[in-house]
Amino acid sequence: GNESASHVRHEEEVVFVHSGTLTVGLPGGELEVVPGDTLTVPIGMQRQYSNKGDDTVEAYVVRGGDSPRAAELVS
Repeated sequence: GNESASHVRHEEEVVFVHSGTLTVGLPGGELEVVPGDTLTVPIGMQRQYSNKGDDTVEAYVVRGGDSPRAAELVS
């Protein structure tokens, strides 16, 4: 029952879901990412992560580059 703000990043983001269902809001709609799924979000693409269920979501996020910059929030 939690979500991140909508944002963009200046490096790729690779998300691996270990448990739960992660809902990813993208410009074309929402995508559900389930245990075992890996998603790569390209540089500059708007994204928003949420857990719409009751189960805990455990996801690992890896960002490209040696010095990732802070996200830019999108309203």
